[in-house]
Amino acid sequence: MQEFNMFLEWSERSFAETYQAYQSGRAECDPIENWYAKQLRQYDEVTIPLLRQLERTDLLPHRTKELLANATANRDDWEQTGEQWVDQFLQGTDDDDSARISMDKASKVSMV
Repeated sequence: MQEFNMFLEWSERSFAETYQAYQSGRAECDPIENWYAKQLRQYDEVTIPLLRQLERTDLLPHRTKELLANATANRDDWEQTGEQWVDQFLQGTDDDDSARISMDKASKVSMV
């Protein structure tokens, strides 16, 4: 599981793509309404349970604990700061040059 700054980068890109699809009428759901909760649900219902299942196997014995720890930390960081990040993602969609989170900002958030 990637670190939080990488999660933010991909989440922002996915948000921008989904928001653009909504704005152009290609998607029915406005991502602003559910992005924060959707990301938490992804961790709670898919990512973390899959990593716990993987932990019970011998498939990646040396990496599974690290992957699970990163996923749990990312989930906790998102729970604390995700709503603010969604606001930033939305501001980024208004920029001409597309939204991109600087690694500085993401590093500061992951230290919280």
